[in-house]
Amino acid sequence: LGLVADLMRTPEDGRIKLFVTSSALRYRRAHPALFETGSYHPVEATGKGKQHVVGFARKQGATVAIAVAGRFFLRLSSDAWKSTVLRLPKSAHAQEYVDVMTGRTLQTRHADGDLVISAEDVFRDLPVALLEATV
Repeated sequence: LGLVADLMRTPEDGRIKLFVTSSALRYRRAHPALFETGSYHPVEATGKGKQHVVGFARKQGATVAIAVAGRFFLRLSSDAWKSTVLRLPKSAHAQEYVDVMTGRTLQTRHADGDLVISAEDVFRDLPVALLEATV
């Protein structure tokens, strides 16, 4: 997590982009079946910042990964993520996810009959996340 914070201090030098890209490609290489034949499930966001989130889940057997990105950050108010949650597809339910980029563990919770993750937690360190379900 210290590396990510360091890289985010100077995003203009491109190191954070290289870090995110290489982390995602390493994960993809380590889980080829997940991306080649795994099922695709859109991830819906709800709340104040819902139009600023795009995401999807991939599932292959017990392996589940969720890719999420924030968009149009300059249009967001400072509290937009506080009320925004990612609604996980039924096939992607897990109690915990680990962010492949930061190593942080994120907890899910139940809301309105769905399992959700707080967008505020997801985007705490980076405007993108690759979340892997813990088994």
